[in-house]
Amino acid sequence: MLIAGANNDKEDDGVFHVWAHGAPNTIRTYDDNKGKEIRIETGERFNAFMNENSEEWRNRDRSAPAIIILHSCDTGKETSNNMLPIAAKISKALGNAIVIAPTEKVVVDDNTKKEIGTYSTKTVKIGGVDKTVKDKEGTWSEYSNGKKTDSYPGNKLPDRDMTRSTWNEILDFISNLF
Repeated sequence: MLIAGANNDKEDDGVFHVWAHGAPNTIRTYDDNKGKEIRIETGERFNAFMNENSEEWRNRDRSAPAIIILHSCDTGKETSNNMLPIAAKISKALGNAIVIAPTEKVVVDDNTKKEIGTYSTKTVKIGGVDKTVKDKEGTWSEYSNGKKTDSYPGNKLPDRDMTRSTWNEILDFISNLF
């Protein structure tokens, strides 16, 4: 379902959407060239992985903050032992970056194959068959320089406009009046 969700994701110029398996302290992906799973547990390793695998990342405008959206379960979840989630570690290591990540599972609709948000899940019996269904809505957490700077409802799909400040929106509104 993760691949189906990624394939149905919308274009979002200037934003790096990363679709991979995740946990609060790691991102897991598979490297076809190396034939093995890659575990990313630091911001530095994330940067190295992106440099190895993304021409857009290597050629990005470094004067503007990189906007990274992790569609990776639990990568924005803060744990009880005060360990920074991987999203915070990435934002801290990169410095000039905004990282948005889910606090719960990334849920993709079985029928439409589109992402519907971040939710905890539970298993229920439907017609005698175990089925995983969404439970409680999570949030999308925003990190910058290793600190949580904002959060958004789990049912709102993250995009570049999510990171725009109210002040920027006011300035845009005023400039469009003239």
